[in-house]
Amino acid sequence: MIRLFFYLFIVIVPLEASSIKSLSDYPFIGQGYGLLSTPSLAKSGEVTPYIPDLTHIDTKDVLYVSPTGWGSGKSEKDAASLSEIFTRKKALIGKTIIALDGLYTIKETIYLDDIHHLNLIAKHPQKARLDAKGNRLFSTRFFKSGSILHDVSIIGFEAYSNHPNSQNSANHAEFFYNAGTAKGDLVYHLYFSDMHWHDFPLVIYSGLHSHDWTVDRCLFYDGSYSYLWYMMGWHHSVINSVIYNMPYYALSIRGSYPLDEAYDYRGGNPLISSRTKHHLAKDDWTHLIANNTFGSNTLKDREKAEPSAKAWAHIALFYQSSKEKRAKAKEEASYFPPQNVYIYNNIFIDQTQALKDGYDRHPLTLFVDQGINRASVESVRGVHFTHNLCDPTKHAIMIALECANKEPKTCQKERIYQKQNHILPISKFGLNDKARSYRPTHASIYLEKGDPHAYFPDVDFEGKRRKNADIGAITKR
Repeated sequence: MIRLFFYLFIVIVPLEASSIKSLSDYPFIGQGYGLLSTPSLAKSGEVTPYIPDLTHIDTKDVLYVSPTGWGSGKSEKDAASLSEIFTRKKALIGKTIIALDGLYTIKETIYLDDIHHLNLIAKHPQKARLDAKGNRLFSTRFFKSGSILHDVSIIGFEAYSNHPNSQNSANHAEFFYNAGTAKGDLVYHLYFSDMHWHDFPLVIYSGLHSHDWTVDRCLFYDGSYSYLWYMMGWHHSVINSVIYNMPYYALSIRGSYPLDEAYDYRGGNPLISSRTKHHLAKDDWTHLIANNTFGSNTLKDREKAEPSAKAWAHIALFYQSSKEKRAKAKEEASYFPPQNVYIYNNIFIDQTQALKDGYDRHPLTLFVDQGINRASVESVRGVHFTHNLCDPTKHAIMIALECANKEPKTCQKERIYQKQNHILPISKFGLNDKARSYRPTHASIYLEKGDPHAYFPDVDFEGKRRKNADIGAITKR
């Protein structure tokens, strides 16, 4: 009897947290998320995306929401509403909110100020759907001094917006908006994973004072006007993601702003050229774009809004230090441009019909207005564009350099590091654009062709383990 009792005691002892490798190990979350990437924190000079540790979720810290919930949130049967639960603020610190299946119609913006160490996770991937109804879905308070939002993860939702094709509409339908303009803003360590976004004019706006945000293993398609991410700030990463059917730039990579200065949208800011030092170390970095697949961009919706739009890029980098007097130019020239941008191991695919219609889509465009000068405070200090795959554009150019002042001499200062990028016929990629399938069939093209010295995610878009230096979001083996 004593031996039997001892045996039973051993069986019911909980497993150590370190043995948990995926969200699907938690029965209350549901199956389908696959393996997690290795938790990591970016360090100065080390190009590593922020990835949180999601292997220590305790059932006592779990709350539940449902589309029809009005309860306490302590159980699935007593689920709360999504909008109401975010009014609890401090009570959410250290919690994990599980969203049950169904359609969540978001009629008013959910404000996330003064929240940290929080996970919002769909119980089953893409079974919890968020309809923004043409509104901002999540946001920090505009111009609020000292917004605090950090260590927040949003995982596993389908989200979309019914919004007109106009960026000038009174209603902005971003999924997540952070102005990041106030002195002392602390908005960092945000993680978006397993998200399916579509029909947004803009999904993420990160703000000038933001840092260490990551988009990991996400899908974005059928953008209604502009970007997946208007990338301002530093240490921001897009990895393992599939992005296609964008009428504009998929990623608009801009700059950051000193933490000890408030930013004035009316242009009352000191110009970068008048400052003496950068607030990031010289070997530090601002943006990492790695192991993604950028798919077909027909530009048809963009052409409706701007008929002259015939040549755009998947990714646009802005290095503008203009001293023009117009307000917009002064705003752009008051914050630091991107620094040490790493774009590697990506696949860029365009629709052949778009080229026949006269469109020309480059993987990367640099907008330069005063040139790129490594010795200057406003310098880029390096664009690393390596080990990418691309099908031929109209002019077979992978990087287009645009001079805002139309003076070719200013473009001669550009410092772009390119190595082992390859242009291949679209037939070699084995991707089915019409079926919106970006799973490679010619696996040898993608396997172990990446930069062996670069950061690689542990898993791919589908949650499968990567092996060595694979290229693109999805690896077929």
